Amino acid sequence: MIWRLFKPVLVLACLIGTIAANVSAQGLEKAWQQHIGGALNLAPVVGHGLVYVIPQDGHLQVFDLQTGEQAWQFDPHQKAWDRGLSLHGDLLLVCIAGGNLVGLDAKTGEQRWQTNLDNINCQRPAHMNNGQLYVSTTYVGPGLANSPLTGATLFAISPNTGEINWRFKNNSFLMQTVTTYNDKVYVGSSYIDPNFISEEGGPAYYQALDADTGKLHWTHESIYGLPKTLYANEQRLTYVAYEDFVVSLDRHTGEQLWQRDTENWVPALVGDGNTVYFGSANTFVHAWDVNKEQVIWRYNVPGQSFEYLLVKPVLDAGRLLFMTQQGNVFAISANKGEYLWSSPTKVISRIDPAFAGGFLLIGDIEGELHAYRLSK
Repeated sequence: MIWRLFKPVLVLACLIGTIAANVSAQGLEKAWQQHIGGALNLAPVVGHGLVYVIPQDGHLQVFDLQTGEQAWQFDPHQKAWDRGLSLHGDLLLVCIAGGNLVGLDAKTGEQRWQTNLDNINCQRPAHMNNGQLYVSTTYVGPGLANSPLTGATLFAISPNTGEINWRFKNNSFLMQTVTTYNDKVYVGSSYIDPNFISEEGGPAYYQALDADTGKLHWTHESIYGLPKTLYANEQRLTYVAYEDFVVSLDRHTGEQLWQRDTENWVPALVGDGNTVYFGSANTFVHAWDVNKEQVIWRYNVPGQSFEYLLVKPVLDAGRLLFMTQQGNVFAISANKGEYLWSSPTKVISRIDPAFAGGFLLIGDIEGELHAYRLSK
C-alpha cells in the first residue's frame, strides 16, 4: 500500500501542525508536572493513588497521583523494558533484561519475587485472569539484537509466588499480545515462512489455549503481519495486525468469519461487549459491532488533515476519551459517537495517555510527565 511509504511524513506533519477546529475547551485543569528523563513507550500506569512510569532507557519511577511528588523508585541495576510494565491488584510487574520478571508490592515497591522466563525477554504488559498471570515473550524488539531463534513462549505464572504453572511454546520469534475469555487464553505471534515473499504483511499465528493447562485448542494462520491487539467476546475473537484490517474469528473454532478495511493505519483497538472501538490515521474514530459485522458509527475528529488519535481510546462512564497527535483531548459518547467536549494540552507525545482516577497523565517527547485533573 502506497500509504505506508508516507507514514513518517504524515506523522511529522501532524506533530508540527496546529488545530483549526472550532471546538469548546473544557474538562482539563493542570495539576502538576515532573521530569522523568525520557519519552514513554507505554502509557502511564495508575493505581493505589500512584502513577508508575518507565521512560525509555530509564528505570521505574513512581509518583503521588494528587501531588506529583516521588513516592518511590525501583532500579534493579539491569535494563527495565519500558514496554513491559503492568499492574494487577497490589502486584506491579516489571520486565527486566535477561528474561527476568519481577513482582513488586505496588504500594511500597518491596520486591516479592523474581522469575526467570527461560532467558527469553518479555516486552509487553502481562494479562491477568483465572487467578494467573499470562506473560508473552519475544526474541526481537526495541533494544534487543534481532535473533533467528524460534520458540517464543507464553508463561502462566502464579501472582503470589512467581512460580511458572505452565509454558506454551510455538515456532514464532515473537508473541505480541494476550487476552482471555472464560477458560480460554488467546495469543497472537509472528513466525518466519521462507515461502512468504510479499512485501506487505507477514505470517502470524492466532491460537487458543486452555487457561488452566496451556493445552492448544486451535491455530488460525494469518498473512496480515505482526499482531497488534486482540479482543474476545462470547462469540468472536477480533484482532488488528500490521496490514490494518479488522479480522474476526469464531472464538470456539478459529475459523475466519469476516475482515474489513479500517481505512488507514490503526495501532490498536479496544472492546466492550459486542463493540470494538479504534481510531484510524485518516482522522476517524470508529465503533463496529463484531457479531453483526456492522459499522455502528464513525466520528471525524475536527481540525486539519491527519488530526488522528494516539494509539487507542479509553472507555470511561459511557464516554470515549482520547488524545490526538497534536495534543488535543476529546470526549465523545460511546454509544453514538457524538462530540461532548475537547481541550488542548499543547503536549506532544508519541504514546497514548492514561485516563484514570480522575486524572489525565501524559508523557511528552521531551521527558516530562504532565498531570491534568479531568472534569466530571
